Amino acid sequence: MKIIIFLFGGLMCSVNYLLGQSDSLLKSSSKISDRLCSKIDSKSAKLDLDIENESETYLQKFAKQEAALKTQLYKNDSNSAKYLFFSNPEQQYFSLIHKIKADTAKLIKPSNSEYLPYADSLQGILKFLNGNPSILSTTSKLNSSNLQASLGNIQTLQSKMQDAEVAKQFVEARKEQIKQYILAHTQLPTEVSKIYDQYNRQLYYYTQQLNEYKEIFNDPDKMTSAALKMLNRIPAFNSFMQKNSFLSGIFNMPGDYDLNNSIPGMQSRDMIKQMLQTQISGGGSNAASALTQSLASAQGQLQNLKDKISSLGGSSENADLPKGFQPNDQKSKSLFKRLEFGINVQNTQSSHFFPTMTDFGLSVGYKLNNKSTIGVGGSYNVGWGTNINHIKISSQGAGIRSFFDYKIKGSIYATGGFEYNYQKIDYSISQNHYANIWQKSGLIGLSKVVSMNSQYFKKTKIELLWNFLSYQQIPRTQPILFRVEYNF
Repeated sequence: MKIIIFLFGGLMCSVNYLLGQSDSLLKSSSKISDRLCSKIDSKSAKLDLDIENESETYLQKFAKQEAALKTQLYKNDSNSAKYLFFSNPEQQYFSLIHKIKADTAKLIKPSNSEYLPYADSLQGILKFLNGNPSILSTTSKLNSSNLQASLGNIQTLQSKMQDAEVAKQFVEARKEQIKQYILAHTQLPTEVSKIYDQYNRQLYYYTQQLNEYKEIFNDPDKMTSAALKMLNRIPAFNSFMQKNSFLSGIFNMPGDYDLNNSIPGMQSRDMIKQMLQTQISGGGSNAASALTQSLASAQGQLQNLKDKISSLGGSSENADLPKGFQPNDQKSKSLFKRLEFGINVQNTQSSHFFPTMTDFGLSVGYKLNNKSTIGVGGSYNVGWGTNINHIKISSQGAGIRSFFDYKIKGSIYATGGFEYNYQKIDYSISQNHYANIWQKSGLIGLSKVVSMNSQYFKKTKIELLWNFLSYQQIPRTQPILFRVEYNF
């Protein structure tokens, strides 16, 4: 009897523990869900506005360039030019702008739509929470209308992305029509080629900008990862994702497919491989080998095409780009992604006027393009004494600085800068009351960038600089400086 009571008591403790864990899980999931919806709404709203503004800006530029091109071609040969503009492309650009700005319809997924894993996971979370309100605790601020609103924001954003993609495809089609017209008419003003080249450059940057927005939207943040990890502990969520995710619709994912060994809520490579094998097996025993041979043949033909393009002096990425055009990949990035933060260290040996010092600096650089960076920073000097027998930590001043880096080749950069440094000078030692406590430094030199496999630092920069103003300083400082900078 005692044994039965003991076992019953243990069973009840286990049940209470599991219920407590479940209750804790529900409370935590509701907190994450509340914050997650707020995060989704803010991120969707920002990207929505960015896509609208950037698309409007670029499409207006395309319309302006088409108007200038039309003027030049009509001057040259109005009869032939009118066939290039019979569809009134200028009006179509503004129609596309209106479509992007006004579109709030739900996303319609075509059969060839691009898979966006982040959007797929977010929609899965919101749909699951909306269909299972019991998951949320009574203290949760979420309700069906909040979840539907967040889900609608994601779908509207995806719809805007599709509209922008349609606009880009229209511009690409127009570019090809203009190109064919130029190739067919050799006696054209030079201004026509200039307008076409500018049109082509703008198309390149518009494409890069849209790709950048897709990367931003597809970047899973910590909050989403935490929500997926937590919800994945609920068996009903796994079953829901297996049946309702975008990939399950493509590959007809079986209901008993195991997601436990993958990243929570995300489809792994092995899962995709198994689903593909399931689909291929329907074609018979030789289906896999036939697919492999077809892929190998297609790859060979693609490589031959790339070789032909290269032999003609073009690029396999975009053979129509103007000669001499150097794309600026930084142009499509956000301000924060173009910033580069750094910490630099410089040691100075002791002299008659100064102790041994270490200069600690902070800097922020702005990438103008792929080769050039401009920035500002500040520094603080710590003195360590004159030698090992006379160690004394002291404050030796501070400074403000500016710099400019230009990539010469590979990881070698030309570096320059101008600095104002406040020096703490002991006049009783120097006996020189003409000494200037604010000293100007003009620096030029070379730097070498070394990539780092570090969680916090992206790269290390080693700098060798010449202070060409050191000879005018009173008291004089050392002309050759060696610095080490860590960027993050």
